[in-house]
Amino acid sequence: MRLRGKALAFVSLLVLAGVVRESDITRDPLLLVNYLKTVTRTQPEVGWLCVVTPGGRIQASNDLNLFGMERKAVNVPPMLDVMTEPVDYRGANLGHVEVGFDRRIADAQLRGSLHQLIGRLAVLGGFTLIIGLICSFLLARDLTEPIGKLSEAAASLTEGKEDVPLEIQRADELGDLARSFEEMRTRLKELDRMKDDFVHSTTHELRTPLGAIEAHANAIIEDLEAARDNPPANLEDWLSSLSHIKQNCARLGRFVNAMLDLAKIERGKMEINPRDISLSEIVEEVALFFNPQIEERGIHLLRRIPPELPLLLADPDALHQVFANLIGNAIKFTPQGGQIEITAEEVFPHQARIQVSDTGPGIPREFMGKLFGKFEQAKDRPKSSGTGLGLAICKALVELHGGKIGAVSRLGRGSTFFFTLPLAGPEPVYAERAAGEESAQTA
Repeated sequence: MRLRGKALAFVSLLVLAGVVRESDITRDPLLLVNYLKTVTRTQPEVGWLCVVTPGGRIQASNDLNLFGMERKAVNVPPMLDVMTEPVDYRGANLGHVEVGFDRRIADAQLRGSLHQLIGRLAVLGGFTLIIGLICSFLLARDLTEPIGKLSEAAASLTEGKEDVPLEIQRADELGDLARSFEEMRTRLKELDRMKDDFVHSTTHELRTPLGAIEAHANAIIEDLEAARDNPPANLEDWLSSLSHIKQNCARLGRFVNAMLDLAKIERGKMEINPRDISLSEIVEEVALFFNPQIEERGIHLLRRIPPELPLLLADPDALHQVFANLIGNAIKFTPQGGQIEITAEEVFPHQARIQVSDTGPGIPREFMGKLFGKFEQAKDRPKSSGTGLGLAICKALVELHGGKIGAVSRLGRGSTFFFTLPLAGPEPVYAERAAGEESAQTA
């Protein structure tokens, strides 16, 4: 507080010295008197104002009774802090000025100012606290409302209600969480649909051959019971029933094997042993296997594999399974007298592109995106006895070799399935790549 009083005294001292100079220059003593009156009236903490001439007499003061007295003869009250400043003008000494502050009044004013400041800070703090509480409430509600909606949606999901709307449109982390939840819910719906399709497909694939096996077995049993005392006149019927039993057992075996293969692939347990193999030899083996069906239906199987095509680096069993699925599907959907064509060509970089085309009815456009999914079969295609796993297995086996698989189709004009496999031997340095590397090294 005393430091503040001294600062104010110093400022007043400098102002008073300036007024003395101005009064001397203008020869206007009233200027000095009026300033002293103004300070006395407006600044009660100033308890002593005095202008002393070079001769030591009081020229002006806030106490008019001291005018003309010797400065040494006047004692300043002890509660005042007095500061002195000489007044010079153009090398001539005009005397000095004195300013004294009352410590008690200055301290009281400072305490009053501090109390006012504290009061204002308290009001401002209270207002800020209220605003903070309101903002906290609004923010908490803004956060808890979408969290509550997410919680309700999650609870509904556990109850099997997958269509409860989740109306959260935000651009922050809660919005990202809501979108992730929606994606998860969509994925769960898809998984539920796939599960239902799996159950339906599995029960259908198992029930149909089992029913046929049971019917033919019962027929054979009845015939054997009737033939105990008579020679077997219906031997051909028995052989036909046994043939049906064998076919249905083979169908069940194919379905179970496909399920086991797919399970191995999804668990990462399927192992392949790539080696140098001839594409033509694999195609001939698969064509020989399907030859009875091809001849029965009068289908033309064309093989356009260039003799200069390098060997493939692939697992022969896996490649045999891929061709068996693709050619088998082509035979099923190619009409009587139709055509199936197998082509191959070398493509960059160091791969072979293989195609299996047919002249069947084609695949609907809306089904193309699900073509390589599990248990997926186009609903409006001719009835098939397949399991819906063949293309999914083809895709997995091709990708295990580092290749890609796809299909194009036009309704009424057939379909083409294509896939890529790596070629055997070291990868050659192609002219385009060598030129690029040379330019990179030059740069």
